Amino acid sequence: MEITIEKIRESEKDFLAEMLKAMKNRTDDPAFSYAHLDDYWTNEDYIPYFICADAEIAGFVLIDKYFWVLPREKTNYGVAEIYVKPEFRRNGIAKRGMFRVFASHPGNWEIRPLDGSAEAQAFWEHTLEAYTRGNYKTTCFGKYKRPIYTLEAPAVHQTGREMVYREAYGL
Repeated sequence: MEITIEKIRESEKDFLAEMLKAMKNRTDDPAFSYAHLDDYWTNEDYIPYFICADAEIAGFVLIDKYFWVLPREKTNYGVAEIYVKPEFRRNGIAKRGMFRVFASHPGNWEIRPLDGSAEAQAFWEHTLEAYTRGNYKTTCFGKYKRPIYTLEAPAVHQTGREMVYREAYGL
């Protein structure tokens, strides 16, 4: 299966909005809107991609420049959202899609898994382990030690992980 990423055109914004609704389990809520959706076509700090499997849209990844750990620099990126449709899951599509995204945007990356989601945390740890061979950093924020992962792309393969604990915003 060939996995590619394609920049989402503004004309495809409504389709992305429907996928965001599905991701947030809000398909029955006509008032639901994604706060920064328009920014992906009006602000260079936001980059939207579809993840495609054999040329079929399987999901998306939204990149931003919002950071908790990394400084705001031109070559730093964050993952705002990642989603793969249920029928495409468990095939490595999200992982390979992220490898393509990392390759397209060399620099430092900050990954903020969905707060409280063991599944999201496991996905990112597996993906980052495969991509970096353990050369990523985990910073745990706040009272509940929410993990924030940072890495460099392209990956510099070394062994070992560094674990840092830091209080977030006075929590």
